[in-house]
Amino acid sequence: SSLLLTGETASHLSRVLRVRVGSNLWLGDGQGHIRHGLVSQTSKREVSIEFDGELVYSEPAQPSVVLALAMLQNRDDLEHALIGAVEAGVDAITLFRATRSNKSVPDLSGSSGMRLKKIVREASAQARRAWIPALKVEDSLSTLCSLDADLFVADPGAKAHNIEGLKSAPTSLAVLVGPEGGFDEDELALIKASGA
Repeated sequence: SSLLLTGETASHLSRVLRVRVGSNLWLGDGQGHIRHGLVSQTSKREVSIEFDGELVYSEPAQPSVVLALAMLQNRDDLEHALIGAVEAGVDAITLFRATRSNKSVPDLSGSSGMRLKKIVREASAQARRAWIPALKVEDSLSTLCSLDADLFVADPGAKAHNIEGLKSAPTSLAVLVGPEGGFDEDELALIKASGA
């Protein structure tokens, strides 16, 4: 079977990565399915791929890791944090507004949200991830503190977490990261009360 790629993807492959006839590629759907293929034809606007292997499925990581990241003031800092999280292997990223956040969470269907989704997708491709991390937004920290996950908080004043307190086989871990200036006292109390 074969696949014809067009548009931005084909342009990136032919102009930036400079794939040529015979180049080996692994293609994925971002949902764990990957397949090997060879480039059979290229142009500036199209790349044809002939598959030469079976479809392979990669199971999601266990335990899953969720990064709950407070909105950061600087757009570049937020984008770099997303890229770093994808490269580090998180399975989901939830953006939220903390008391000290200077920005609201983006509408993921709007232009800024679409840009962030694109950054996550491209970072996943660059890191050769079979799964693209889910990108979500949450309005309240209390909802994040009630996740069915072992919670950790990244805070300069936090005490070291005793990893012996983890569930014997957790299915999900969540790391709460505050904004510039950290979490305020009420937020820290809420996080502590949740068992983080």
